[in-house]
Amino acid sequence: MQRYTLHGQTIYLGLAQIAEIEERTIADLLQERQRAGFFRDLEELVQRLPISLDQLRILIRANALRFTQKTKQELLWEVHALMNKQQKP
Repeated sequence: MQRYTLHGQTIYLGLAQIAEIEERTIADLLQERQRAGFFRDLEELVQRLPISLDQLRILIRANALRFTQKTKQELLWEVHALMNKQQKP
């Protein structure tokens, strides 16, 4: 597994380099992305993946969801709202 990607002067670390991320989360994320393409936003990611709030918070804090073009703070608020919405019957 590749540990990093270099684009110009920016280095992007691989998901496996994120502390506390579970191997299962990485596998699920990569498999789903290969199956159905890139995620459009956080809501789609939550709908397509069996992922816990803790794992989502780790990804957000590691800036792994920068494709959304939202701040970490915005994503943390959004993820809590989405997860609460999923838990309601």
